[in-house]
Amino acid sequence: MSNFHFLKKEWPQLYTQAREAEKHLLTAPRTAAFYSRLTLELTVYWLYDHDEDLGQRYADETLFGLLQKPSFKQMLRPSMQRDLDYIRKIGNAAAHSAQAVSGEEAKEALKNVFRFMNWLARSYSANEAMPIHSWSDEHLPLGGSAQKELSRKELAKLEKSFEEKQKTILKELERLKKIEEENQRLKEENAQFKAQKERNRANMLKKGEEPGLAPEVRTEKESRELYINQMLREAGWNLKDHRQVVEEYTIHEMYPGRKGYADYVFFDEKGLPLAILEAKSITKDPEKGKEQAKLYADALERNTGRRPIIFLSNGLETTIIDDQFYKAERRILGFYSREELESLHYKHKNRKAIERVGPDPQIAGRPYQMQAVLSVNQALENRERAVLLSMATGSGKTRTAAALAKVLFENNWAKRILFLADRRTLVKQAQHAFKDHLENYSSISLLDKKEEGEEHARLVFSTYPTMLNYLNRTEERKFGIAQFDFIVVDEAHRSVYKKYKAIFDYFDAILIGLTATPQDQVDRDTYQLFHCPKNNPTFEYPLQEAVAANYLVPPIIIDGSTQITTEGVHYKDLSPAEKEEYEDSFMNEEEEEMPESIANSELDVRLFNAPTADKILHLLMEKGLKVEQGDKLGKTIIFAKNIKHAKFLKKRFDLLFPAQADLAETIYGSKDHVESLYDRFKDPRQLPQIAISVDMLDTGVDVPEIVNLVFYKKVRSHAKFWQMLGRGTRLSPDLFGPGQDKTFFYIFDVCDNVSFFEESFEKGQGSRSPSMEERAYKLKLEIAQALNHLDYQDDERFLAHQKALRDEAWQALMALDQHQIEVKAIYPLYKKYEQRSRWDQLNRKDLKEIVEELAPIAAQVDQDSDLGARRLDQMIWQLQLLFLKNKDRSKKANRLRESLDLLAQKGNIKQIREKAPLIKQLRQLGAIEALDFWGLEEARLELRELLRLLDKKQKQAIYSHFADELTGAEDREMQGYGGYSEPYKQRLYRLLTENKEQLYLQKLHSNQPLTLAEVEALERFILEQTQGKKEELQAEQGELSLGRFIRSIIGLDPAAVQSTFADYLQEQKWNAQQLALVQLIVQHFVTNGYLQPEDITGEPFNRHGNLVDLFGGHVKGLVELIKAINKNTEPA
Repeated sequence: MSNFHFLKKEWPQLYTQAREAEKHLLTAPRTAAFYSRLTLELTVYWLYDHDEDLGQRYADETLFGLLQKPSFKQMLRPSMQRDLDYIRKIGNAAAHSAQAVSGEEAKEALKNVFRFMNWLARSYSANEAMPIHSWSDEHLPLGGSAQKELSRKELAKLEKSFEEKQKTILKELERLKKIEEENQRLKEENAQFKAQKERNRANMLKKGEEPGLAPEVRTEKESRELYINQMLREAGWNLKDHRQVVEEYTIHEMYPGRKGYADYVFFDEKGLPLAILEAKSITKDPEKGKEQAKLYADALERNTGRRPIIFLSNGLETTIIDDQFYKAERRILGFYSREELESLHYKHKNRKAIERVGPDPQIAGRPYQMQAVLSVNQALENRERAVLLSMATGSGKTRTAAALAKVLFENNWAKRILFLADRRTLVKQAQHAFKDHLENYSSISLLDKKEEGEEHARLVFSTYPTMLNYLNRTEERKFGIAQFDFIVVDEAHRSVYKKYKAIFDYFDAILIGLTATPQDQVDRDTYQLFHCPKNNPTFEYPLQEAVAANYLVPPIIIDGSTQITTEGVHYKDLSPAEKEEYEDSFMNEEEEEMPESIANSELDVRLFNAPTADKILHLLMEKGLKVEQGDKLGKTIIFAKNIKHAKFLKKRFDLLFPAQADLAETIYGSKDHVESLYDRFKDPRQLPQIAISVDMLDTGVDVPEIVNLVFYKKVRSHAKFWQMLGRGTRLSPDLFGPGQDKTFFYIFDVCDNVSFFEESFEKGQGSRSPSMEERAYKLKLEIAQALNHLDYQDDERFLAHQKALRDEAWQALMALDQHQIEVKAIYPLYKKYEQRSRWDQLNRKDLKEIVEELAPIAAQVDQDSDLGARRLDQMIWQLQLLFLKNKDRSKKANRLRESLDLLAQKGNIKQIREKAPLIKQLRQLGAIEALDFWGLEEARLELRELLRLLDKKQKQAIYSHFADELTGAEDREMQGYGGYSEPYKQRLYRLLTENKEQLYLQKLHSNQPLTLAEVEALERFILEQTQGKKEELQAEQGELSLGRFIRSIIGLDPAAVQSTFADYLQEQKWNAQQLALVQLIVQHFVTNGYLQPEDITGEPFNRHGNLVDLFGGHVKGLVELIKAINKNTEPA
């Protein structure tokens, strides 16, 4: 008798393979595990071949791929999905791994097969009374019937033979399926199985049994140990090697005269304890074992002299307690490997204090860079595990990160560091920069497939998607959860939080975030990721300060807007000839309709107007900054909207300037040899001078010679705007000739970006925008929730619709791959909503939790690829939700009506013409608002396939020649960058900066006192050059001396102020707060030229603490330095 006897009649092949596993179990566990996996594979193949709901399988699909398909996962409970994956992994290990397969593991795999076969029989058997069968060890063969173990070589040969046979069978089936008669036979057979499955399901429901439920065949203790053991194996632990790990380890003298038994203790090669693991059953909170685990750790520390790391786990949730350094426990997604634990203990013993350790000045020698490193060091000493540096683009974020890495390496805080960025170019630049400064530390880029040894390199560089792919590989992962001590997150903003947070959840590493976004515009999610209070990064160095200190240069704004870029095209304003062109382009001849105007948002997306482009290109060539004695336009980026736009601009440029056509090139990601073209653009000696870029050069371009930026697309993202602006801020000495440095750059603002961001500085932080899929997921759940109202609970149609919506949302969650790190990161939440019945009891808090935490992942599953259909769905769902809530629908109805108007213009398309009656009806005023819930649903189903036709048509480019004119105002400085709004001061500022070579200005700017004669000469110079009256100067000057007044305008040279404070700063090692206060004083002098000593006790100088508390007896010296600098504004 066999445990699998119930398979013999209907599934003889499955019975044969399961019986082989059963025969080998007691004496040949490796072979039994292999046959268990073979049984699983055959069963999965049978299901795909006979259940059309699963879809077709193909010859190149693996077992893993078939198990992960959403259609397959939706059939099974998550616990059974885990069981099947366990069978697959143990079977793979049996065939390919040198590590032994234990009898316990083989038995668990076979019992999982038994459970799966129970489910199969109950779901598909022709015997509608098929009972649930129970496992019995008595059916296992003993004595002479037992089998010998097959070698790995024999098993691999058997596996290969099986795979080849299956591929042959599948290819033959695919050929037969092309034959009509065979198709019909299979169709009928599938229908029979489907009907049988539904009958079986109905019978189970009738008996009060849950469909898909099969008997649990393990105890809680077995389940707990097996889940945890699998995770330990993934971390590289050999559970059979008692030199590595011992289960139920005896701990003597846990209490006086008493001993205890730790679930797991892990050892290093010398036999000293590395860690302990207190395990709980899968249904219990692992926190319940915390106090017991600490007692074990105390005892081991007393007995061995080393305190072990503590792990708490129930197989689903795992916590680490590293209480030698970090007092707070933290959740992790697996276990440390032996090497990782040894590295952690090494750091405990050898880590040095770094609070006052500054960076290598050869790498990061600027004062603010030194302060940034010290601020991070202090945060790390304060046990913070995430820091955020907000530093202006061009201020040396990467150099600062490299200097920080050197401090961490040299002081035993880090063994390995990971650098992540969102662009290949950024990764490439960062690796080169780190190599230049840290040549003694091995580095590797994951983007270079030829390089190997990534698991051993001290510095690893990668894009976010590449790292995510590495972690989601189904084979053995090269990176453990503690592979890296630190992760540098370049351009840390909300897109990182939204898309790649799972990477940071997987690695148990300290995060170092780098961003160029000003601190008041960093979004909430970024502060959350780096555990920072709102508007309070670990360190900030904004663009305004860098410009004031002459580390970066400011922008000058040239308004490049035109009448059409501002207002669009209006038919009534066109000339007769232009009206004719407009009619030819936009008239719907069938309905004799035409839009009255084309919005400016359509420009360079749908409508490409040559005169507009020509005006802007002429403006650039005429007013753009030039090099080589004014003969050649300086390096320039034109930020284009899309590839069509970029190609259009290149074509217009070539027509306008044929002799200079080689000056401009398009640069976008899909272009052939784009990296070599980018390298040429970076080289000041090579062409092109103008890069017409589509997204590629928005960030990560380090070309100091850039002097012109053309914002030819609308930007509304704070992070992106500051990145794009930062392309021009870098210093470039002698760019225009010897001694003629780059002092500013031009922004040609075509789409009113600068004004938008100047006005929005105080509008508050951004928030993460949900994707279209997330919004759809949320809408459907909100509709289901709205149907809870008493008005709808007596209507069977509404109840069925509510159930369908919740089924769909739940199934999307259940279809997630539990091996993906994104899912592991939210696994407790996944478990919380695993039961379908839970979704019928959702409250507002639950709904918020699902939408914010689960929807970003679950909403991606099996999404409809038809963008137009998805857009229509959302418009209708919004209207349905408003209907259920009895709210005004006119605004949303108008939006839908606009889409229907566009469809009507395409009436020559057959599919649209077939729906003409419905489209005409709904276009009538008030018709959409009059529809009830089911009328809207009918309209959605009827029309959802049509919007894709509209999208396709709308993408056809229209090239026009409508006259256009520049409407921009005079050039101006950007607000907040040292300019003055008052006309007189603005004129004076320009005069002084343009004549900075004058000796008296040089002396004032470099903190040298003027003689009385020089003060008088300065006054005469100002009056002559401004053609002003002395009374006007005195009115602006007020009670200030002329020297102090002029210094308030031109500020002080940063180097001069730093040198004044140099001796003071070298008296002793100052901490980060002390240095930060001194730098605030320095910055104030650089910007304002003068500082009242009593002001240093107030804002902003007190933000780092009380002055006396910080400096004690050194306050007097600080005040004397301030007075000395002030004194130099007066005549000597």
